[in-house]
Amino acid sequence: MKKKAIVVAAASLLLTAGLTTTPVSAAHLTHLTRTSYIYNSKGKRLRTKLHKGKYLKVYRTKNIKGKKYYRIGKNKYIRFSNFAHLKDNESYTPVGAENVPLYLNNHSDLPTAKSVVTNAKKLPKGTKFAWNLAQLPEFKHNGNTTGEVKITYPDGSKDTVQIDFRVYGTDHIKLPTDYTLTNLQAAEDTPTTVMIEAAKKGAAMDENQFVPESQADDQEKVDINNLTPKQKARISQFALRIINEARFQIGRPDWQYTAAAQKLADDVAHEYQTHHRGIQDEDHYVVGLEKAAKENGITISGNEIEDMYGDTAAKPKTMTELKNLVYNGITAFLFNPQEFHHAADILSAHRDKNWNKITMTSPFAISFTYVGDWNSVHYISIPSGKN
Repeated sequence: MKKKAIVVAAASLLLTAGLTTTPVSAAHLTHLTRTSYIYNSKGKRLRTKLHKGKYLKVYRTKNIKGKKYYRIGKNKYIRFSNFAHLKDNESYTPVGAENVPLYLNNHSDLPTAKSVVTNAKKLPKGTKFAWNLAQLPEFKHNGNTTGEVKITYPDGSKDTVQIDFRVYGTDHIKLPTDYTLTNLQAAEDTPTTVMIEAAKKGAAMDENQFVPESQADDQEKVDINNLTPKQKARISQFALRIINEARFQIGRPDWQYTAAAQKLADDVAHEYQTHHRGIQDEDHYVVGLEKAAKENGITISGNEIEDMYGDTAAKPKTMTELKNLVYNGITAFLFNPQEFHHAADILSAHRDKNWNKITMTSPFAISFTYVGDWNSVHYISIPSGKN
């Protein structure tokens, strides 16, 4: 009974002094949201002033003269309202960078974790950044990958943010072991089991997946109906590089890019565009091919100069998208069993030895048309003796 009376009396004493305390579970770290003065237990302001953003351990709250304070040390208090009352990971939202470049050719080192958080400077001083080793970006040929950065704030709270990467490299073609000259010739008209399996392997190989080649290509705008002379040369030489890699692997010499071949390719595209023809017609526009060839001093009977590929994807708007379209055409020729005849064309790999002979070192270029929501790529090669 006496013990209870003492407790009541003590409470009365505290109340009459205008001072109450509220214990908290444990000291915790938080930061000031404004520049703040320190007060003593009687509410007298001390000379010491702490700046906004300063992290402090706070121990308990205390009401002094009707206002709520945090105790920060022996006989030292700062107004409760001057502190952040949410954890840092509740108060801040990190923002991850997009299209951070990674390079397949040299497997470039990852940038520092802090550098890919775009608002890192706006996060509290003392925030730590580290790559999540369990979710690092993959070096792969599909053009995009992600990674994750772990963030530890000064108050000990944690967060993560996803980082989007853009993978760049140099495009190549690798033929599987069974993709040989002899096997292709045997499958030229009727796909064989051996070549069907070889094509299946080739289509699945990581080396035969398109990869963007540069940020400059991503940023370069193109209009496939109005390419500049430099763009025409670049895209033709890109196609030629890929084709020549495949030709080398079956023992064929390189084809060559020439201005004359580019002129012919441009004239072929003009015929298709003018007469609203394209890959959607499921046949070559022979009349236009013969006319374009004749205007360039080349005599052909039927189609002797063109392989064609197309799709209904969006019209390419960048050099990267244009290269992707061209690359897809070449891989379709090589790895679609229904297109082995086209593979034999670009590899000079027909059973007809005479045809192979006159196409062994052909001048080459490509051009494009866009008709009826279809992109068409015209791969033009000139047999020897035709001009």
